[in-house]
Amino acid sequence: MTEVQGLNKWERQVRRIPGSAKQTLRDTQGKNAERLANSIRAFVPRGKTNKLFKSINWRRGPMPGGAGATGAFRIRQKILTDRQLVLMDDDLLVTVYEGNDDAYYAKFVEHGTKASVARDLKQTRAERARGASVRVKRAHHATKAKPHFYPVIRAYKDKIRRSNAAAANRGIKKAVTG
Repeated sequence: MTEVQGLNKWERQVRRIPGSAKQTLRDTQGKNAERLANSIRAFVPRGKTNKLFKSINWRRGPMPGGAGATGAFRIRQKILTDRQLVLMDDDLLVTVYEGNDDAYYAKFVEHGTKASVARDLKQTRAERARGASVRVKRAHHATKAKPHFYPVIRAYKDKIRRSNAAAANRGIKKAVTG
């Protein structure tokens, strides 16, 4: 049987790739997520209470339960090349989100609202039979959209992907060489 020279060394190097590459990628993703959250905070409209400003955050893994009134941007490293398939992992999911129970109105600020007219709402048969008072929907003025979440994400998305790819490559090179 023919033996390939250096095969054992190569197999040891390949086994070392996932741990160090993942750690390097995790560190970079954390830095990118913090940078993205700070950029979104810079553009968020300030109110009296700053609840919307305080609700912008990031975390590893999926979005927390009460968050995401506007939405979330998930940073997950996609397959970079065939040799880097080992980097696909739920452990590498980072979510940047906005909105919580206190800042439930985040999507209204981001996308704006449409005006509504005051009108009587239809009564049910039971309400009419009881002689209940007429329910009224209050008027609402339109609010202009003040986009701050998605424009920043669109601006940073490619930069984040390039940074993550470079971090994965650095981690792999570090594992292979040392």
